Amino acid sequence: MRDTGNDSGSAELIADRASGYVPAGIRDVENAPSLNWSIKTGNGSLYSTVDDLYKWDRALYTDKLLSSRSRQKMFTDYGGFGYGWFIRKHSGRRVTAINGRSPGFTSSLERFVDDDVCVILAANTYSGITQSMADDFAALVFGEKYEPLSPPVRLDPTVLDSYTGEYRFGEDFVYNPGSIVHVERKANALFMLTGGGDTYLIPQPGDKFIDRLFGGTVTFAHAPQGNVNQLTWSFGTPYVARKRKQP
Repeated sequence: MRDTGNDSGSAELIADRASGYVPAGIRDVENAPSLNWSIKTGNGSLYSTVDDLYKWDRALYTDKLLSSRSRQKMFTDYGGFGYGWFIRKHSGRRVTAINGRSPGFTSSLERFVDDDVCVILAANTYSGITQSMADDFAALVFGEKYEPLSPPVRLDPTVLDSYTGEYRFGEDFVYNPGSIVHVERKANALFMLTGGGDTYLIPQPGDKFIDRLFGGTVTFAHAPQGNVNQLTWSFGTPYVARKRKQP
């Protein structure tokens, strides 16, 4: 691994280091805020390349870095997590995965350990959409169906207004149980205010939107009377938030 290291925050130049960007609106980007990466202390201070990360994947099948006993402990499923890894199934296939986001950058590494397949994505944009693409690439490798991102559709302002409001998640929402998000209209677009940042919702056919910042899908549902009464925010696992009545 020749292009991997720790950004110590010094004035040292790192050859070919990418500049980071953050989403701006539905389509544009802007420069990510300046950050002294040394404060991340391993959580986000490491830099690498796709080629180097693939070498890391190859080494994890051998005893070069860790003994088989240590690897077994690291990849044991302790309720969806191993030692620093997500442990899950994808279309019945066993997956060990890890991903990360820091201002201006995202990355994802998914190891289909029984199929000897590794999907690695690295992007210099702070949008979770790049991470969710990993499942789509895996589907291509295994000849499975996947749902491509459609071009944004135009919605009437009155339709957009019907989605606006305050929504509360249940206690099963693992990221922040019982939290409240606000959906608002800004000009002819929707955005959602969450504890982790404001994200624009890219309209797709039907009542579906793509959350540009985190990469999830947001789908609105209607009550029998026709009014919007809940949204579902999904990152593979769906979480329902009920619309709250306005005082």
